Amino acid sequence: MAITPIFMRSNPLKAGRSGGFTLLEVLMVVLIVGILTAVVVLSLNFDQGPSLVNKTAETIANQLALVEDEAIARQEIWGVRIDSQRLSFRRMDTVKQQWVRAKRVMLQSDMLLPDGVELKVLQTTSQAAGGLPLQGAANPLTMSEDFQPDIYILPTGQVTPVTLSVSASGGAYAHYVALNTLGSIEVRDTEKPADPVPSSGPQDTTP
Repeated sequence: MAITPIFMRSNPLKAGRSGGFTLLEVLMVVLIVGILTAVVVLSLNFDQGPSLVNKTAETIANQLALVEDEAIARQEIWGVRIDSQRLSFRRMDTVKQQWVRAKRVMLQSDMLLPDGVELKVLQTTSQAAGGLPLQGAANPLTMSEDFQPDIYILPTGQVTPVTLSVSASGGAYAHYVALNTLGSIEVRDTEKPADPVPSSGPQDTTP
């Protein structure tokens, strides 16, 4: 009678199992990977929304500040046109009497917003733009029809008061860029009306 060595005997627990994975095991792995992927994507979206909006608002404020400095330093009139996905910056050529693109270091003629971010003018005072003193220069409101600015920046440092909304698509997150008449720029996480034009006439202080 032949005796089978112990190490050659088959294991009853492995007798009915092949070397691969079962369908149930594969489905479980796919399900777990899908859940983990969804969690990562959602966390990235929630993280990117506010930070992207805030970064875009800060970039817009910095660009506006550069244009203000340029207008004062070179004694030029600048205009800013606001669209949902872009800001356009133009310089007033008083000789040609038209808005022109300016080739200046650090200044963009057109600033495109990143995907998923929208820009909107919440409040502006068009009357203030026409009422600002232009120091004898021709009024840019009537100079050109192909480019009508939402914001006027003058050599004196005066600016059209305006509040801009920078928001994620759908309005889930928003930051606000506010300019007052004196050219001060502020980025806020809450909306606040643009400062009105200060009155140049005497004020009655009688109680």
